[in-house]
Amino acid sequence: MILAFAAGVAAMRWTFSGHLLGFDAYRDAFVAEERGRMEAAAASAGDMTAARVQEALKPLEDTPALAFARILDGGGAVKAWVGPAGLEAAAPARVQECGSTQGREKAVCRAMLEDGFLVQGGPRRWAWRAPMLHLSLPIRSAGARVGALHVAVWERGLRARYAASLLGRARRRLLIAAALLLLAAAIALLVAEGLKRPIRRLAEGARRIGSGDFAHRIVLDRQDELGELAAQFNRMAEQLAEVEAMKERFLHSISHDMRSPLTAIVGYAEVIAKDKDSRLSPTARKGVGVIAEETERLNDFVSDILDLAKLEAGKMELAREKVDLGALAQDVESLFQPAARKEGVSLRLDAPRPDGWLVEGDVKALRRVLVNLLSNALKFTPNGGSVTVALEDRGPEVRLTVRDTGKGIPAKDLGKLFTRFGQVDSVPERRGEGTGLGLALCKEFVEAQGGSVGAESALGRGSAFHLQLPRIKA
Repeated sequence: MILAFAAGVAAMRWTFSGHLLGFDAYRDAFVAEERGRMEAAAASAGDMTAARVQEALKPLEDTPALAFARILDGGGAVKAWVGPAGLEAAAPARVQECGSTQGREKAVCRAMLEDGFLVQGGPRRWAWRAPMLHLSLPIRSAGARVGALHVAVWERGLRARYAASLLGRARRRLLIAAALLLLAAAIALLVAEGLKRPIRRLAEGARRIGSGDFAHRIVLDRQDELGELAAQFNRMAEQLAEVEAMKERFLHSISHDMRSPLTAIVGYAEVIAKDKDSRLSPTARKGVGVIAEETERLNDFVSDILDLAKLEAGKMELAREKVDLGALAQDVESLFQPAARKEGVSLRLDAPRPDGWLVEGDVKALRRVLVNLLSNALKFTPNGGSVTVALEDRGPEVRLTVRDTGKGIPAKDLGKLFTRFGQVDSVPERRGEGTGLGLALCKEFVEAQGGSVGAESALGRGSAFHLQLPRIKA
């Protein structure tokens, strides 16, 4: 469109550039053209006979804005006259002979009879009461001057013709300018359309590469900046594919090379700790128990990393089955009742009805989410506090909320709760340490099943973590 605008401006400048020619220049051009006609008429007047002078004046009938044209003899007497109505005989009653004129008209007549070409504007108060342009040439026969040809033209008529010529020229140029403008707009649209297709391809390619399709390549057969951008995108996709392959190899290595020895360590530590016949001191036996617990925690950490990586890469297969979220919540709540009583925390399930909480998802994944949320709630709720698992209808969705009466979370830390390793350091009242991956896994598990997670909290008022999943019919 910038091209079209520039072309339109150029066309308009061209349209009006020639109109700087003023009326004086137009009049000079007219005089030059009329002089040629007058020279031909003066030559044809010849010996000044009546027939010759009348014949000489006939071509001047078509002079633009003609007031009159006349031929005078050497003494200034009018021999023939032509006006807008056509050729007439000499009319002394209408046009005085030069010899009897007075004032400015006499000066004009005298100048007419002199040798040479006269261009002189007449006074504004002639008998015709309007300004005129006077043109004069001598008439010669056998080298001697025998008379003069006098042509008077209405100045207002010339100005009207000048204005008409300007209007006609402007109209033509405006039409040309409009055509050029339309052409420029059409070209701009074609260029824009030509750019839209490769830009769409680039956008689609960027979207697919961003979503993890690193095998996708953007094909643009262009040698310009867009072609170079497509080539850069393709190189980036190749590098990302290499990084993805390295990550998969790394995860595979962790899965096989770390989990196996960790499992073995846990197993042997538990056997040693439980062996009553061993000669371990109480301190050593306690140390072996700590080894088992910490190794199990490290094993869980490795499992969380692997699961999170699989979820983000879309490579974890989740079942799509009917899950009674109410029954699952009651199950998990019962599982945590002993731990809650031990910590002096009241744990209860709040559901307006016993059933009708059907959602579609992977029951193992959802159970893992609920275990994580309840574990966190108990961890941050002090003795004498309470934890509530509530179910409620939210239109086409079911919401499950785990609400505690702990110290709460600062508003500035809410945004990092569901990120990797997003632990809140400003909450000291926690029981045990976590990996910092639990809530990130919850988010990935729920979103992979078409749901959403969130949290509300404030210092001194506890926290509420919720998940929402689409409801399905029984």
